[in-house]
Amino acid sequence: FLGTLGADAVSSRTQTDRKLAIQRMAKIGAHVTTTESIILALVGDASHKQFKPVQQLIKEVSPDTGLSHL
Repeated sequence: FLGTLGADAVSSRTQTDRKLAIQRMAKIGAHVTTTESIILALVGDASHKQFKPVQQLIKEVSPDTGLSHL
């Protein structure tokens, strides 16, 4: 059983704990990605009737998650 983790949608008491937990999940087989990637994968492509509204939602700039070092 493989799971997908939206790394920018999880939290922990400290950033160190968060990074280590994400690394542990990846090590045991979780597919670690962003919520944007998950949402776009669910929508598929531009032919989906909800693609444009969803695209507008994810175009908003999100705060830095501090996970670029993973």
